Amino acid sequence: MNPHTAIGSPPSIRFAPFLAATGGILLLLFFFFDQSQITLFQSAVWRAVLLLLVGTAACVGAARYLSGKLTLQQAVFLMLAGALFLRILYMAATPYTIRQHDVEGLGGQGHLGYMQLLWEEGTLPQSDDWQFYQPPLHHIISALWVKAGLLLGFSVERCVENIQLLTVFYSMAILVVLQKILAYFRLSPVFQLCALLFAAFHPTMLYMSSGINNDILMLLFFLLTVLFTIRWYYRQTFGNILLLALCIGLGMMTKLSCGIVAILVAPVLLYGFLKSRKKGRLVGQFAAFGAVCAPLGLWYSVRNFLRFGQPFGYVPMLPEDSFQYVGNYSVFQRLFSLPFDQFTGSPYVSVADDYNIPMYVVKNSLFGEASYQALAPFAWVLVYANLAMLLLIAAAFVYCLVKGFGRGPRLPLALLAGNVLLQAASYLNFCFQMPHACTMDVRYMASAILCGGFFLALAGQMITERAKRPIRWPQYACVFLVGLFSFGSALFYALV
Repeated sequence: MNPHTAIGSPPSIRFAPFLAATGGILLLLFFFFDQSQITLFQSAVWRAVLLLLVGTAACVGAARYLSGKLTLQQAVFLMLAGALFLRILYMAATPYTIRQHDVEGLGGQGHLGYMQLLWEEGTLPQSDDWQFYQPPLHHIISALWVKAGLLLGFSVERCVENIQLLTVFYSMAILVVLQKILAYFRLSPVFQLCALLFAAFHPTMLYMSSGINNDILMLLFFLLTVLFTIRWYYRQTFGNILLLALCIGLGMMTKLSCGIVAILVAPVLLYGFLKSRKKGRLVGQFAAFGAVCAPLGLWYSVRNFLRFGQPFGYVPMLPEDSFQYVGNYSVFQRLFSLPFDQFTGSPYVSVADDYNIPMYVVKNSLFGEASYQALAPFAWVLVYANLAMLLLIAAAFVYCLVKGFGRGPRLPLALLAGNVLLQAASYLNFCFQMPHACTMDVRYMASAILCGGFFLALAGQMITERAKRPIRWPQYACVFLVGLFSFGSALFYALV
């Protein structure tokens, strides 16, 4: 990375046409796709054949890119198109009734019951039972989506199924935002594509893309907050700080835990204020920031506190007699022991038996809380590959922290490194504060998972630049490792 590069103006890739095309495709599926009538996608063989065809096209595209026949923008769009195809493929084979979190069915008090209350009665929940304590933005958007389908004459079942179209779109928007953040680092095109490839095809992102709860939309606002924090730091305009306030406020209106991003944002705003020569102007910006962010982010919490006495930051706690309770294990057992049976028993997590956090992360980041017994041998391959990949990413992360602040864009690097450390600390605190298996779910630190490929790519580029003679092996190693892992992930989820 050239320290003299104008970091505030990253190379621009126009994503508006891609997002518009993605929205158009998903809108067409809204009108014409009826999962109950489509049998092709229910066949794992056909899904695998389709994926292999896409994989072949990807190899051809990679060869053309390396030969100089494709631009970086074209390569990014082809990769994103492959990610969209795989998400639609997985969504088509995944009904909203399976592999979900806290959704329950119609008439319940899970996320779906929350949405149903909105589209049927047009009112917010009149209690804070179970998922009704959650802020309503995702539920409002989903309820409007369902209501539109009902007005067009579609069945309730089909309309609810089509909520997955929204979450697929959010998942693709996350990749666009991540690419915009990556652009600030001036990574070489190959390393930049590796970082995006890791995020685009990581299993956590694949199975979250079809979840109809509020996690994926919150993750989108979280990353948008990181992006606009960087933008404001380099261009301290009123527009940038208002967009930053909107992202935080809407993120907290989606899920209150998005507020943790303030720990990353506050030091940047303070540092920008201290180094600015126009402090009076920034005081006005900060006032506008608070006037937008606080009401959006906190109004539902205030409502629930006044109506139900719900404490701020409230999360429902499972009882100690729950089958998921793991508070009877010591800190050493949960963090540092290596249960042999978890390396030889099942490649999937068991919320009734597993208690070791590192091993839970290795498995859960691949498969969530689901089990695919027919694919167990393949799953074991992914488990050990994921373990090796996480160890490599951890080493790359440490290397970037030690070597990476001497040159290049320090603020973006500090934000992404801070995000990883913050998410890891928050995740561990959650695991011990509420010691149940469900709190060990990796979706609670998904933004840190997304950064894994970036640190691998950044370490590779730094090794390349620091070498005394030209070397290419870091590029080859990064492409091979990330490419193989991504293909294994994509193939597995095409077969489930």
